[in-house]
Amino acid sequence: MSEESDKPKDEKEDHGEPRWKEVSELFDIIDKEFVEYGQDHDMTFIEMDLVLYMLKEKIFQQKVLTLGMSGAGDVEMNGNSGMYR
Repeated sequence: MSEESDKPKDEKEDHGEPRWKEVSELFDIIDKEFVEYGQDHDMTFIEMDLVLYMLKEKIFQQKVLTLGMSGAGDVEMNGNSGMYR
């Protein structure tokens, strides 16, 4: 059994708030690899910024897909005005 299912319901972590421990750990991993790769391949700041931009876009696309699958992103377009309603 997983550790999560062994915990009583009131002891399970609330995922409404960011889990800062996990956020910090992932940041440290990405930061270390990002710096090492950039130095090893003599990347410019522009190239490194482009990588960050691409990652941000990928995360945005995943958000859109997730919202679209849940039905929360369903909107109706008015063909005349182009505005969401």
